[in-house]
Amino acid sequence: MAPEIQELTLHSTIESFESEPLGTVPRGWEDVESAWVAELDGARALEIADASTSVLARASLSAEPASTRSLEFRVRPITLPNALLFDVDGTDATGADAAVYHLSIEEDGRIRRYDAPTATWTDVADPGTVDVTTDTTIRLVAGLGSATLCVNEVAVAQVAPSLPDPMALGGTTFASAGTATVGDDVRIDDVWLADTVTDCTIERPPEVAEPGYDTAAPGRARREPAPCVCGGRPVLLPLLLALSRRRVTPAAVPAAGP
Repeated sequence: MAPEIQELTLHSTIESFESEPLGTVPRGWEDVESAWVAELDGARALEIADASTSVLARASLSAEPASTRSLEFRVRPITLPNALLFDVDGTDATGADAAVYHLSIEEDGRIRRYDAPTATWTDVADPGTVDVTTDTTIRLVAGLGSATLCVNEVAVAQVAPSLPDPMALGGTTFASAGTATVGDDVRIDDVWLADTVTDCTIERPPEVAEPGYDTAAPGRARREPAPCVCGGRPVLLPLLLALSRRRVTPAAVPAAGP
C-alpha cells in the first residue's frame, strides 16, 4: 500500500508575503483592487498602487471578531502625493460591517483620523511623524472605546473610534487616498493582527515555529518544507502559510479629506 500523503497548513499571525508569487494577489486577502505582491529590498511585500481615477486601490484581510485588536504593519511609500488609508474593520452599533478605526498617513507624514458622524478628518499626529522616505512601523492597539497609535514603538496619540458604539473589531483594510486621486504607491509588509492588547514596545509573538521554518528573521526568512515522519513513514509536508478567518467585509472606505 502506498504511503498516505498528508498536508499541514500553518496558521501564522504575521503576513510577510514571502511565500507568495510576484504579481499575484496574496492568499487570504479580499476585496483587492490594484494591489499585488511586489519586490522590496530583495524580499516581498504587498504593493498598493493607484493609477486610476475610477478605482480605489485597496486590499482587506479579515479576522475573527473580538473586543480588542492589535494591528501592526511596516510601510514604505514609493510615491505618496495624497495619502495611505488604513483601518481596523469590524461592526458598528447595528452589527453592520464598518471601518471602526479609519486613519490616514498623509503626504507630509502626519496621521489623521476620520469621524464618520461628522464626515470630517482631524490630525492626530503632526507632520513628519511618519518618515515617508523610508520604512516605518505602525501599530494600533485598539479596544471598542479607544486606541493607542504607535509609530516606531513610540505612542503618538490616543484615538477614538471613527464611529460611535462599535460592537466588534475585525480585520484590516489598506487603501489609497480615494477613487478620483491617483499616484499613491506604497509597500506594506509584516502585517500582524492579534486579539490581545499589547503596548507600543512589547514585541509581537514570533511566527509559528515548525520544521523547516527559520524564525531568526521574522517576516524575512524563506520558508522551506521539511521532511517529517508521520505514522512511521517519511512524508514531505508542504508548509503553506495561510490564515483561517471568518470574513468581515469592510464598509465603503471614505476618501481622505483636505
